[in-house]
Amino acid sequence: MKKLLVAMTLALVAIFAVAGCGGSSSSKSSTSSSSKEVTYADADIGVLMSELKDNAAAASKSYKGKDVKVMNGVVSNIDADGKYFNIKPAGNEYELQSMQCFLKDEKLKDEVVKLKKGAPVVVYGHIDDVGEIVGYSLNTKKIELPQQ
Repeated sequence: MKKLLVAMTLALVAIFAVAGCGGSSSSKSSTSSSSKEVTYADADIGVLMSELKDNAAAASKSYKGKDVKVMNGVVSNIDADGKYFNIKPAGNEYELQSMQCFLKDEKLKDEVVKLKKGAPVVVYGHIDDVGEIVGYSLNTKKIELPQQ
């Protein structure tokens, strides 16, 4: 049964690879992009996923279009082509919803090869979409491996 659930989850992720990654806010972090300074709101992946489950429309209104620093996530999937990876709260490996972190910058794709499933990660980016099935879609700008 668990193998079937995992297979279904992976199939859904592959089908909806065009969908979502996200965050919640209270404090701010800054990193500079190529020409302008972007301020990222701190977001806990557990809070984001909880808000999504409670009310997807409200989560979309709160987070879609926001720049966030997503903390307390673990890598749950890594695309073989390096186009995206998924993160979830720790301990939620069988949950269908996740944050899909899309990689448009070639330098970030080099960072993805250093990731491992189950490893903690901090991700900075812009939430492009929020969906009740797949979760959050994040245009990833920066990846950090937290100190353990």
